[in-house]
Amino acid sequence: DILRVGPTSSQYSLQSGSDTGAATGTYACPNGGTASFTREHVGAFESSQFSASFSYAVSFEACQHQGVQIDGSLSYQGEAHSADGTAAFQATHTGEVVWSGDVSGSCLVDLTTTSTVTYSSTNFSAAMEAQGTVCGEDAEAVFDIELP
Repeated sequence: DILRVGPTSSQYSLQSGSDTGAATGTYACPNGGTASFTREHVGAFESSQFSASFSYAVSFEACQHQGVQIDGSLSYQGEAHSADGTAAFQATHTGEVVWSGDVSGSCLVDLTTTSTVTYSSTNFSAAMEAQGTVCGEDAEAVFDIELP
């Protein structure tokens, strides 16, 4: 849950009108160790313009559950901008987690995603791209759509 709750709470705070915010917390893992998180967001809203930046990081320190221990960290940083019929979003996901015990392995994450949307009363177009790797696998994807 700690990987899901942190980014969601930052995005919700921005959507509900909070221009800035930060939080830190520590989760006691069920069988020992901790998972600590930090999140921060800054947003600016003006008429039909919007800009925001946000970050979320989680660090696992000997976090143990059901015979598995997790160590390492993951982070997520993003920026979003919208003005004059165009919206853009970029996010970077980085980090490495290592698990040991009943199962062992590791996962290195180095992924960047970008999206651009253009809209008017008569058309809509969107371009989305992902580049990088997740757990040793290429995570390359491109998606384009245009509606008259």
